[in-house]
Amino acid sequence: KEKGDEIRALKESGADKAAVAPLVEELLALKAQLDPSIAQPKKQKASNKQKQSPQNKPVNKSEEESESDFITARSVDYSKWYNDIIRVAGLAETSPVRGCMVIKPWGMSLWDKVRTELDILIKEHGAENAYFPLLIPKSFLSKEAE
Repeated sequence: KEKGDEIRALKESGADKAAVAPLVEELLALKAQLDPSIAQPKKQKASNKQKQSPQNKPVNKSEEESESDFITARSVDYSKWYNDIIRVAGLAETSPVRGCMVIKPWGMSLWDKVRTELDILIKEHGAENAYFPLLIPKSFLSKEAE
């Protein structure tokens, strides 16, 4: 964890690849001690990817990213950082409905606490909060009925 934190700090500070590469190699060596399958040479991984048929490739970017615990630096891309945190922490998962996510119980618990605090702040200013219905395509309701 400490080595990963060190690498993230360097990346956030804008360090070049040459400065980060030795630390990444050291981190990979540490990971390989825990899981020998990680120690597979990069060239072999690349050749395996080339041999895969298009059917075996991830359909979309989120499926590809879900296999990794990499978290984008907040200073690089705030939106991607936020989504990475949600994904890696397992708070929610993607939904077949475009633009929607399924919030898992732990994520819902956190959201309830955040919502309660926000509700207090909103009401202190005399405003009222509002909720809007989630629009679900009819085709999804038909699939559920079957």
